[in-house]
Amino acid sequence: MSEPGRAGTGGEGTARRVWTPELVLLAAYLFTMPIQIEVGDYRQIAPADAFIACYLAVRSTRLRHMSGAWTVWHTALVPLLGLGCLVAVVRTGELTSYALLQKYVGLIALLATGACFIDYMRDVERLRRILRLFVGAVLLHATLALGARLLNLAGGPVLPLMNDPWPTDRISGLVLDANAFGGLVALALVLHHVTAGTPSALLPGRWAVAGYAVLPATLLLTFSRSSWIGLTCGLAALLLVRPALGGRTLVRGALPVVVLVPLVLLQVPDAAALVTRPSEISSRLVIGFEALHDYVESPVFGIGLGVYVAEYRIVVHNTALWFLSDLGLIGLAVFLALVVSVAVRLFSALPVASGELRPMVLALLCGHVVMAGVSLGIEAFYQRHWWLVFAAAGVATVLALRSSDARAAPRSATEVLVR
Repeated sequence: MSEPGRAGTGGEGTARRVWTPELVLLAAYLFTMPIQIEVGDYRQIAPADAFIACYLAVRSTRLRHMSGAWTVWHTALVPLLGLGCLVAVVRTGELTSYALLQKYVGLIALLATGACFIDYMRDVERLRRILRLFVGAVLLHATLALGARLLNLAGGPVLPLMNDPWPTDRISGLVLDANAFGGLVALALVLHHVTAGTPSALLPGRWAVAGYAVLPATLLLTFSRSSWIGLTCGLAALLLVRPALGGRTLVRGALPVVVLVPLVLLQVPDAAALVTRPSEISSRLVIGFEALHDYVESPVFGIGLGVYVAEYRIVVHNTALWFLSDLGLIGLAVFLALVVSVAVRLFSALPVASGELRPMVLALLCGHVVMAGVSLGIEAFYQRHWWLVFAAAGVATVLALRSSDARAAPRSATEVLVR
């Protein structure tokens, strides 16, 4: 999926200008983002973060911020989690390494990652380039994960590392979590479908055909109900905002599923049990009730950052409930305000975006809703791909407003001359 050369210039020269050191580092981040290495209970490290550190080193003195890309709620997260750390120390007398490293430092890392992408995505073409690389990276990982699972279904060996920890049950790629991998695939699938057939298509030509087949098949075989909920939410948002496009997308997306579901039921042992997982549903309900019980104990500030995990040795499998239990009503209000504000900004940018930018704004809006839906079933706030959506959404909103102002300026000048 190389960038085409522009008219009047040599293709090789254009490629050299496109593939700057900054883009190489961000591309390396996107292609290694779906790789996680477990280092302890509820702790993983991502090799992709090393490329962000390199980007910051390369751009440290020249990092540019795009005014308006972050909302006030993004910046409110740092003091919010700082308050959560303080509450944890006051209530328990300690701050766990999980709370400090995974949550607080992890948030700083995500904000820094977003800042790097905002620094690079200065115009519509660069925004499209990053989104295209992201969808292409997910398609590559989905192809590898699906291929490994099909090999196993055909009686072949279980490939090391691929689809751990359930290589014979659920597809999880190299992420170590089928729900997280499913959310990643669902996001890429929506971005692909919404932009397909437009000048801003993220998977052109044969890549688009591969995306139509591989991404839904992979998503289905993750057996991730959270991801299926997220995809349903994203498609519902598309139907509400653009009914005609939503209907066509629903038909295109349903066709592979109609073909695949009977095959899955026939070929995958205990497929129905993998979908229902009644014991897991019961445990999720217990976790939710425990989180609500802890919230009642400290409704305003919560029980403190990381205290729930330290007490119950399990994470809250719902992002809003995690904010509510650990950070109280204040935390939940900030989270909901952030999610709603990003959606409202993208929706407001749709009418004023340029023709090339509009499909990407719509795709990001639906992708954001996908991740909000996924967050109903897992703790999705720290998923790196959601933060990529946050950064891209901020840039797309600013670019849409700029293009609107640029179109309005000549009209205003003409009106003054007429008067």
